[in-house]
This record gives sequence, C-alpha cells and structure tokens, in this order.
Amino acid sequence: MVFWGFTLLGITWLISLNNEWQAAKTAIARSGQLLTLSWLMMLLAIIWVTQATGHWQLSFVLAKDSLTNLGSWEKTGINLLMMFAVAIPAAQYPFQRWLLDSVVAPTPVSAVMHAGIVNAGGILLTRFAPLSSGDLAQIFLIVLSGFSVLLGTGMILVQVDYKRQLIGSTIAQMGFMLIQCALGAYLAAIIHAVLHGLFKSTLFLQAGSVVQHYKQTNPSTRHSPLIWNTAGCLLGLAVGFWYWINDNGTGYDFISALLLGWSVSIAWRQLVTSRNGHIGRIVGFSLIAGVTIVFNIIHSAFKDLLHGTVSEVAPPSATLLIWVLFILLSGGAVVFWSTRHHTSTSFAALYLWIVRLSEPHPNSVESHPKFLIMSMSKGGNKK
Repeated sequence: MVFWGFTLLGITWLISLNNEWQAAKTAIARSGQLLTLSWLMMLLAIIWVTQATGHWQLSFVLAKDSLTNLGSWEKTGINLLMMFAVAIPAAQYPFQRWLLDSVVAPTPVSAVMHAGIVNAGGILLTRFAPLSSGDLAQIFLIVLSGFSVLLGTGMILVQVDYKRQLIGSTIAQMGFMLIQCALGAYLAAIIHAVLHGLFKSTLFLQAGSVVQHYKQTNPSTRHSPLIWNTAGCLLGLAVGFWYWINDNGTGYDFISALLLGWSVSIAWRQLVTSRNGHIGRIVGFSLIAGVTIVFNIIHSAFKDLLHGTVSEVAPPSATLLIWVLFILLSGGAVVFWSTRHHTSTSFAALYLWIVRLSEPHPNSVESHPKFLIMSMSKGGNKK
C-alpha cells in the first residue's frame, strides 16, 4: 500500500510538469483527488479483509481456511471496494475524466501512465483472485467494464485529437482486461496488461509522427465484390473456431473466439476488401497472415512463461457469460443501427453525448494555450 501510494503520487507529480498552465492545474487537482480516493478504497479493503481473517500476511489471508471466515456480504463489500479502487486508475466510467485531463502532460508522461498504472488493475485483481472468484461483485465489474469498452470505442470514433483517441483506446482496452478478470481469465488479463503497456506506450512516443501534411483524397464509391466480403466472414469464423477448439474450451474461450473472429473479419475488410487491385489485396492478406503468426507466437510464449504463477479459479458461471454476451450484442446492435440512421436525431444525440463524455474538464479546454490563441485571433476576451 505504501509503494502503491508513492506510485500514484509520482504520476500526479509528473502530470504537473507544465504547471504554468491552468489546464495542468485542473488536471493535477482532479487526478490527485481520484487517485487518492482509489488508494483509500484499497486501504479500507485491505484493513477489512485482514481484520476479518485475522491475518496480515497475504498468503495467509488468501488461504481457503481464512476465506471461509468471511460472510457473503463481507466478501462482496471487500470486492466492491477493490473493484472501485481498480476502476479509477484504469479510467473506467464514470472516472475517465482524470485520464482525459492528463493530455496536457508531456507525451512521454502519457506513455509512462498508459504503460504503467492504468494496467495495474489486472495485476491487483489477479493477486486477489481467490477472494473475488465466484462473488456477486463480478457481475458489477462486467457491467461497468462492458459499458467502458463501448464508451472508449465511441471516443475513438468521435475524437479528432490523436492523444484523446489513444486515451479512448486505453479505456476500452482496460475495460476488456477487467472483463477478463471478472470471467476468471487471469492469465489472459496479465498477457493483455503487458502487451497493452508495450503497444500503447509506443503509440504515445511516436505520436509526433501524425503531425504531417495529408493529401486530400476522394473516397472510392466502388463497392467491393461480394466474394471478398464473404471470404472475410468465413475467415473470421474459421479463425475463431480454430482458436476455440485448440484452447481449453471454457466459456471465456468462447467469448475470446467470438472477438478474435470479429477482429479478423474487420481487418480483412480494411486491408483486403477495400483495396483496389490484386497487389494491394496480396499485401493486405500478407499483413493479416504475419500478424496472426506473431500473435500465436507471443501468446504461446506468455502462456508458457506465466504457467503456474497465475491463480487458477473455477470457470465462470453461465450468468457471467450471459451478461458479457448481452453487452457485446447490445453494443453491436447500437453500431448496426447507427450506421443506417446516421442522419436521425437519435444518432446526433448519441454522437454529442459521447463527445461530451470524451472531453476533459471544461476548465482544461478554455485555459489551453491553443484555445487562448484561437480566441485572441477572433478578438475574444477569454482568460
């Protein structure tokens, strides 16, 4: 708890590097308040569980004999405190604003945050897996994280600021990582946390490469042949089915197979179906094949490396799987409806609502130097 508190304090100090901006001061205040609340919730959960079990050593606290001393309401209360404490650093809804405010920090600081503390939730929940396994609080975590996945994905689609797009991606990825924890797939959650940290920190460090001149292009209105769309759907089904039969065959693996197959279908549509000419499609197919090979190698290597060091718990209940499927299908239904009613009032309301949730605190926007320059050039009196 002491060193976790120093970590949160250090991140808050890093956000304050540009403390001459009012935007940075607002980010410091919001981040400090929420991260302190997270630390206090975790501290309260630790005190509660140690007092209830009579042990202060973690290996004794998480032993089966000690956990039997906890009543069902005590176990749920402790888990809810821990899940809230984890959701805040992971920027899950409704705590996403502190991470959005942090865009005023230098980009290397953002890289450190997205490679570090935002991924800590998966490690913390994995460490306390014997306590949370099979508890009612897992349903709460799935609902909260599932909504955050949809919200983070929406932020990527509506934001034009590159760093905020990356933050939206982090919110969605952390939501999925917490869903993995709620389903008991702790090994997958740890692999996800490590790979996300490497991937997202790299994107932040090369964020400057997006500042370049883009040529105005007219999107092609030519429809791709039906055979290419059908091939993408069949490939996605094949990849998902292959993944499912070659893994443990649990309920979580079924969810993973669905998401993997869906991702392959989307990649096929973007890299192969939308290409013009045989050379472009061959290059796109080669990229998909290469990424698939690398994914299998990395996934297998991590499974072998972490085997025996990550807690193994009972498979998730049917109720949890139904909740996850409901969230995924609901999100898919909203996307399907939106793409066909993008001129409706409801779509406009949804769009503006996501924009509002993906913006930082109003004080952070009005006091940003870029905003001041724009206001002054228009003769405004913004301060």
